[in-house]
Amino acid sequence: MKPTRLAFILLLLGIGACRTYEEPQIGDQHLPDIIALFELSEKQELSKKEFKFLGDTLIAANQDLQAAQLYVEAASFYHQAGTSKKTVAALHQAIEKGMANPKILGRFPGIEESLEFPEGQRLKQRLDSIKQQLEQVSHYKLEMRAMDHFWPILTAP
Repeated sequence: MKPTRLAFILLLLGIGACRTYEEPQIGDQHLPDIIALFELSEKQELSKKEFKFLGDTLIAANQDLQAAQLYVEAASFYHQAGTSKKTVAALHQAIEKGMANPKILGRFPGIEESLEFPEGQRLKQRLDSIKQQLEQVSHYKLEMRAMDHFWPILTAP
């Protein structure tokens, strides 16, 4: 390695070492314990009001994490509560955060009949669009660079 290149690398490493690392303030994050929430949902028969409460609580608990799967779980609670508009809203949030399962409505028996309002129709359109994108082979690419680098190393004498 050339001495100038080595000096440049050492300079960059030295600059990086001078930075101070600040721990994120966990106290500022809203990270509630949601395990108890799921345990409660599995216990006994809950009323529709209680399922709605679970959905609202899970949406609130997800305010910082913004996890798509938690929005799907909240949608499941809302569906059991019989609130199709909140179910649809939670599924829209899940899609915005990366959920890409066009068959997600299969997880909500009987919801198809209750989607006859504008946001419900928009949800069906978004899911159809996701399905079309996933079915197009042109959206996929097989990346071989890692294998190209691996095999010469493996077969080297």
